[in-house]
Order: sequence, then C-alpha cells, then structure tokens
Amino acid sequence: MTLEKILDDTNCLIRLREKSESRLYELFIKQAQRWDNNQCLLVHDNYQELQFMAQKLESSSWESFWRGYFLFRAYQQSLVNFPKVKKFSELKLILKSLSRENALLELATKLELQLVVKDAIYLVNEQARQNFKKLYFIYNTLGEDALEIGALKQQIFTGLFQFIQSCDAGRLTEIKFKIFLRECIWNTLIFDNKSHFTGRDVIF
Repeated sequence: MTLEKILDDTNCLIRLREKSESRLYELFIKQAQRWDNNQCLLVHDNYQELQFMAQKLESSSWESFWRGYFLFRAYQQSLVNFPKVKKFSELKLILKSLSRENALLELATKLELQLVVKDAIYLVNEQARQNFKKLYFIYNTLGEDALEIGALKQQIFTGLFQFIQSCDAGRLTEIKFKIFLRECIWNTLIFDNKSHFTGRDVIF
C-alpha cells in the first residue's frame, strides 16, 4: 500500500518524517528500474551541485534553473528532437556544446532564452505524448542535512515547486514529479499557492 501511494501519479510530493524513511526512496527507485522504456526517469539528488549553482544564480533564478535542468536531462536522454527552425538554434548549441554547469547557467540566467526553454519543455511533453512515454522527474533530499534549513533551501525549493506549478498550469500531462522531501523542510517553506499541493502529497 505504501509503494502504491508513492507510485500514484496524483501524488507528486512525498513528505518524510524520519531519516530512516530513505528506504522508501530506495524502494521506489528499485520499482521504477523495472519499468519499460515508456516510463523514463530524470533524477536529481546532488545537493552539492545546487550549492555550487547558488554562487552563480540570483535568488529569483531557481524556477528557471529547474526548467533548464529538466530540459538538459531530457536532451541527455534523447527525449527531445528539435525541429530545424531558427528559434531553437542557440538552445541546441548550448545543450550540445557547453559543459553541464555552463549549460545550466546559460539556461537559467539568459533572459532571451527563457521563453524558448518554455517552448522546448512543451515540445518535450508533446513528443513524449506522441511516443506514449511518461517522463518522471525525481528529486531526493534525503542525503541532505535536515538542520540546514536556511535562505538557500527556501530559494531552491520555492523554484522547484514553482516549476511544478507551471507544468500543471501548462497541462504538461506527460511530465510527472516525485519530490521526496523531509517534513521539517516542507513545514518551513513559504511560497505562493503552497496549498496547490494539498491532496497531491502523502506523509510517511
């Protein structure tokens, strides 16, 4: 029953009370690894990378970071084919030619790219729909120090949940989320429309 609740697509936020509950994340990943090729995982669980990115990003850039990160991972896994139009030419060059960290910085901070990245996310969703795929974006916070709940985490998670809300508003139905988050972190977060996740969360 526990695993069924986590696997349910209506539940995108898994709130964990105890550190020992990391076993739930491990159980979910093992189950997900048995999925067929029509269900694809894009996982982020590297908090050190986020700490590095924080030195380069403004506090308002985190939603753009997560949008760019999703696109970067989708491109890495060959989940998007860009049409040969001028609009996507710079974006393709960044994804193809730059290092991971430089590509993510460009996608998050270059203002003229923001609408193009959004269009690219719609393209990812549409191509997934045409290919009968579901794309699961997984974020795991269980390796982090739960005591370090400060301004940086507020920015990181506010941006992450804003990105999820934008996908929901855009009806990107083939993109699913599973955010494994400590309850103590969730309770400290303050962002607009936090109640959007009521009924889409499970607590263990």
